[in-house]
Amino acid sequence: FNENDYSKIVAVARDAAKKRKVVRYIQITTELPLLIEFMTNTFLRPSDVKDLRHRNIEIINGKQNYLRIQTDTSKTVKTPVVSLEAAVAIYRDLIGFHQTQNNPNDPDDFLFLPNLKNRTYAMETLRRQFDAVLADAKLKTAGTGESRTLYSLRHTAIMFRLTQGDQIDLL
Repeated sequence: FNENDYSKIVAVARDAAKKRKVVRYIQITTELPLLIEFMTNTFLRPSDVKDLRHRNIEIINGKQNYLRIQTDTSKTVKTPVVSLEAAVAIYRDLIGFHQTQNNPNDPDDFLFLPNLKNRTYAMETLRRQFDAVLADAKLKTAGTGESRTLYSLRHTAIMFRLTQGDQIDLL
């Protein structure tokens, strides 16, 4: 996604949550735009987000603020992921949202859709909701004709860092 498309997706997701849009019997909530922003600021894959729990997140406050994320399982090596600074506020917003839903944010609670213990179903729910937002935003396909998915957010995160990052060592 380019910057305009990304902003549009987040805005459409927020609007869907505000309007209480329902996709396959499950209402879109504030969790969806937070998921979109979280993934774009942490570089995580959907498969990493699926089983992510609060115990996997450490907020680092210092000269720089970021999240240190240690996934239980990963597609590649099992080393911590370091987020961008914006992810800290997004994570705190997610905690606040869960508190409004009477969700305690215990260390073993899942980050997204913690009430759904079947994590395959939880990710399918988020995927369907994201697809609905893409359709509403008329952004289901890229200019190249390629279908967009939740995984596209990881590619967006990487491209944003390359195009907007300050003094990135490409090696």
